[in-house]
Amino acid sequence: MACRPQNELSPKHLSDFLADRRAAHPSTGLSWRPVIERLIVCGLLDKDFAKEVVTAPQKKLSRADNKKYHYLVLRNNQAARLSGINDEDITVYEKIAPPKTFFIGEYSSVYGRRTEFSPASLNENSLWRSSQLDFVSVENCEKSTSKYRAQSLQLLNFYLFDYLPWFFENHDSVFEYPSTPSTFLPHVFVTKSVVMDNLIDGDDSKKVYPCSFGLFLQKVIESNKTLKEPGNTVREALAVSRRYFDFIITRYAHVDGLDVSVNPLALSKKYLGKRRSKTAKATFPIIYWIQFRMFMKEYTKATLVKSARIILAELEGERGVDGVDDEARRLKRKLEEFLKLPGFEHLKNTNQLSLDASSPVNVNVNIALNDKFKFNIQDVEIPGDYPRVKTILLPGSLKKIDIPNYMNALIICVQSYAGQRSSNAGWIDTDNFDEHYAFTNQGNGSGVVPLRIATDKVNPNGLESQIREEVMWMLQFARELRSCNQDPSYTNPIPYQSNPKSPKGYFKPLLQLTPQNKDIHTNMAMFLIPFEDMLCENKVEFDTMLMWTPHRSSPQTHVVQRDKGEVSDDSEFKIFYPESGSIPDVNQAIPFTALRPKTLITPHSLRAQLAKVINLMTDDKELVRLYTGQTDTVIDYYTKPTSKDEVEIKELASDADNVANILEGQINKEDLESSIENRGYIPGFSMDPTALKMLHEKGGVGIALNYTHICPHDNSCPQEIVETIGRHNCYKCPRACMCTHHRVAIGVKIRQLADELSCIHQMLKDNLSDQEKLELHSRLEELYCQISHWKVRKDFIDANPEKFVVGDNAVAEYGKIQMDSFAKDIWARMVEANGAPSLQSHKLKMMAAKVSMTLKANMNRNKPLLGHSKLDEIDLNPVKNVVSQLNMLASLRNVPPEALLETAQHELAKLEENLACELRLVE
Repeated sequence: MACRPQNELSPKHLSDFLADRRAAHPSTGLSWRPVIERLIVCGLLDKDFAKEVVTAPQKKLSRADNKKYHYLVLRNNQAARLSGINDEDITVYEKIAPPKTFFIGEYSSVYGRRTEFSPASLNENSLWRSSQLDFVSVENCEKSTSKYRAQSLQLLNFYLFDYLPWFFENHDSVFEYPSTPSTFLPHVFVTKSVVMDNLIDGDDSKKVYPCSFGLFLQKVIESNKTLKEPGNTVREALAVSRRYFDFIITRYAHVDGLDVSVNPLALSKKYLGKRRSKTAKATFPIIYWIQFRMFMKEYTKATLVKSARIILAELEGERGVDGVDDEARRLKRKLEEFLKLPGFEHLKNTNQLSLDASSPVNVNVNIALNDKFKFNIQDVEIPGDYPRVKTILLPGSLKKIDIPNYMNALIICVQSYAGQRSSNAGWIDTDNFDEHYAFTNQGNGSGVVPLRIATDKVNPNGLESQIREEVMWMLQFARELRSCNQDPSYTNPIPYQSNPKSPKGYFKPLLQLTPQNKDIHTNMAMFLIPFEDMLCENKVEFDTMLMWTPHRSSPQTHVVQRDKGEVSDDSEFKIFYPESGSIPDVNQAIPFTALRPKTLITPHSLRAQLAKVINLMTDDKELVRLYTGQTDTVIDYYTKPTSKDEVEIKELASDADNVANILEGQINKEDLESSIENRGYIPGFSMDPTALKMLHEKGGVGIALNYTHICPHDNSCPQEIVETIGRHNCYKCPRACMCTHHRVAIGVKIRQLADELSCIHQMLKDNLSDQEKLELHSRLEELYCQISHWKVRKDFIDANPEKFVVGDNAVAEYGKIQMDSFAKDIWARMVEANGAPSLQSHKLKMMAAKVSMTLKANMNRNKPLLGHSKLDEIDLNPVKNVVSQLNMLASLRNVPPEALLETAQHELAKLEENLACELRLVE
């Protein structure tokens, strides 16, 4: 192809062409610089040609240009998708919107994607280019962060290489163009300074200042009227540019042209907008979110099983080919094991015999947790607009087959149950995600287990998250399915985010969707549509998270326009129906607007939602961090509850009966004095009748109100008592006075002693010396004696429940929860002893501390998540800590707290598992 002679191609010609193209295609940039630079290298253009294109006077756009538009003919597949009519004879036209032009005095330009101003498109010899490329390098940050930085810097470059060249071309100013970052003077290009203005030599008539960078951004961004908070967008764009200059100061202060001593944008921090106090991410109503998590978990289970059955059917049809028979036997064995797991047995009977991967998935499950949550999930169909299938290569024959797209569904499950970013969930390492997991099958898969995340952008070494064990089983089975795909891009490791220089290195993503694993950000409408269809079928009331939105309009833009009353009725498309002998004519076509169900919910909403719910229910940032790895500041940013959230939490609160607590039975001096005054006596009993008389005479002064009794001697044993029974042997003291209110504390004391008794019996089974055995047997006799004395007193109170009541009301009956299981018994014991550490046995404290640390600490981490003050709190009062947490978690699950322990089979191991599960919720 011959090049146009240089004298026919001038910088002005190319500049005008670029302006016309931007007007016609404002949303699509044109990367022209690489072509021009190649022509320069070949000697066909002058070396300054590219620079002259940038500095050439811009073709002036008229305000009338904003009203121009035209139509483009769409291809057949696009036409069918948008119109819903699969007819090759129809013609669909897309309306091209007019360019968004903004004006600053005589200067005008088009708002839109200006890829010619991306860092990589700048002049190769420019320090602006090289320093910006370092700032956005994927070696320094995640790919998504790099992309965001590059897009934000386009606005800075727009100012530097479009507006400022025009300004200096059209104004005789004493100031100079900032060809390097060090010449970007804050008093010229950011905020005018009176002091600096007086120090500048030259004629005042030539002290012509350009539009400041901040005001330029405001003009550019406000030309997009669909932005809800243009001021905040300006603020965020300035923030990226400010960080860019900080980056230069930190790294290149010694390099000529980059020797910036003070950030020129430092004074722009408060320019327009306001700092958000909480995330702008949309989140779910809490009940809706609970239901959606359950739906996704059950749908994903069925999708995995259907995928396995399709692969098995194909493998069995390829028998005899090398390696196929072994692979078929392996997968069949794994599938049988998978279907024996708790919560998966019902999938044995699902109708998944169809080999059509795009057909509906039969889930076949009933969920009936309580009166509020009852629904049936049968056939689930993903809409055809979304990726429903995945093509793999079978072992042996390398035959291509389609299986259901379980990858997107499982990514959503990981984000729902572990609160991980898409870049974490979509890049789980096949080889080590379960390296710290050991199969427990505790709580029928409802407990939490460690999940290894290798790619967290904040933690260079990755992090240990937690996830429901059921989901871990699903991830492990997904690994078995992945091994059936013999595509080389799946059998070989690939670089993280397609970046060979990434410090994360090469590995095999477990839920890899494409050869480079690029499609990990799921469109949530893909699953919300069938989920809401299921709710409708089950007549469950809900507020929809979907909205019908014009095809080319984002849900965010649509909401802004709707709230302002500016939703346009102007059609985006036209359709021409052919008639005999007719020629397609856009003027004869019928206008229409293609609507699509869209949502403000994104996969990141699942992360924000999990953090919000845990923090709202437990007020515990360590527990949030156990899952998400977030700092306190980020947790606060994500977890600002709304009034609606609080109402829903209250609706979920449990009405479970409570166990009587020690503190309920405490007698205060006011009640004691009131009984003496009103009745003339103390309603209690003791083995020495003089004890009650002494209490009456003292009138509540000089006595000790203990948990288990009242001491008339203020806990200072008189000599006659010491000589008779010894010092502080209250269990057999004849002057210890008891009332009905002491019943709970005495019961707790008996169980405290019984725990020690049980421990000694266990110790006696070990190999001990004769002296050790003698000492333990002596302690046993003492414990039996103490238990028997306390039990006599408790039995006497139980036989006379209303006789010895101090005050107006007797304490509530102990044991509203029947102790028919280990879990209920442990819960009751923690509740009754809560608030009285001195009556908690060592065994009970150890169990509570173990549970509390399971909830609070990040297991197997190099760095503990808890500070010393928090650890001390757990050590000093673990029972109080656990009771508080369980009450909150139980209210979220809408079950009695003791139900969280109901399925315990093995004491401490089971207790750890069930209580560490922060969000079993209603499952």
